[in-house]
Amino acid sequence: MTQISKPSFPPGWVLPGGARILKRVDKQQFVEAFLLDSGEYLYLFHDEEIAKKLKNRDISHEVLFAGGLEIKGKRYPDHKEGDIPERLKNLIQRRGLDAIAGMAELKKTLIRDVIQPFLNWEAYEKYGVTPSNGILFFGPPGCGKTFIAKKLAEALRAELIEMSEGTIGSPYIHATSNNIVQAFRKAEQIAPCILFVDEISGLMPRRDSLSSCEQYREAEISEFLMHMEGSVKKKVLVIGATNFPERIDPAILRSGRMDKRIFISPPDKEARRELFYLLLEDRPVSSDIDIETLAGMTEGLISSDLKLIANNAALKALQDNTLISMDLLVEEASRFKPSLSQQDLNRYLEFEGFHRN
Repeated sequence: MTQISKPSFPPGWVLPGGARILKRVDKQQFVEAFLLDSGEYLYLFHDEEIAKKLKNRDISHEVLFAGGLEIKGKRYPDHKEGDIPERLKNLIQRRGLDAIAGMAELKKTLIRDVIQPFLNWEAYEKYGVTPSNGILFFGPPGCGKTFIAKKLAEALRAELIEMSEGTIGSPYIHATSNNIVQAFRKAEQIAPCILFVDEISGLMPRRDSLSSCEQYREAEISEFLMHMEGSVKKKVLVIGATNFPERIDPAILRSGRMDKRIFISPPDKEARRELFYLLLEDRPVSSDIDIETLAGMTEGLISSDLKLIANNAALKALQDNTLISMDLLVEEASRFKPSLSQQDLNRYLEFEGFHRN
């Protein structure tokens, strides 16, 4: 990291492409911001880690030279006080769907079935195609359903409200229904918004499974369904997540409601490879790390298993004051058995096949 004193480029300096430096307008530690005669702002990053991320993550940038040193730069259309820390955060932290390791088919599905309709619902309606009011994420625990919902909200530039039976459920009659009303009302006020219902099978159980003393819950289910109707027109997208899709009341899965079902599966090899890369890229690792081998030997493990492998190996390396080595990672990986049984996987695949659109 290079601390900056005087500007890297003087006023009047002509950049490759013809743009001219007018003046330096901001400086924070290892970042400079320059105003260009085009009206754009050029950020220069004097930090090797930032430069590496720009290159490795294929983020558009330009390479400049000042004082014989190579400097990575990126242009922005505007700049104000406080922008540098926020934009650094966006560069360092993967955001939106870019933060989801691998899972190429899942991302394509989210773009096609969720993002494009939500952002362009007027155009869809013009052609007689009604966007879904709701999406169901189903699959085994530990595969990142909540994480994906959060990153989807970032991709949509939408707010996120999380709710579950534990947060809005109540033993008092009508209290849960009132909480449902308040949740939808808040979502509409801050729209665009994703209303994320974790373990929706607990909040919206099958009505034929209710005991005689639970019949009041039918009113709660009806309240939820009523507010869900047409929610996408109010820029509110409802996403439910569950490990037990067969326990959800069928009415919520009907057309016009939560009629898009997306299986969040354990990570495939590509996803495991990228997830290990993400988990290790900012840690002190030895040169013998073989991501391909780690991805190959962890088939059947879920995302949370891989995180635990990396964290346990890092903790041992910390205790020994050494680098995280391949041996440590292999040792930790060998302790894990697949968290998902074939029987459970078949149950999800059966639900996916039965409800495939």
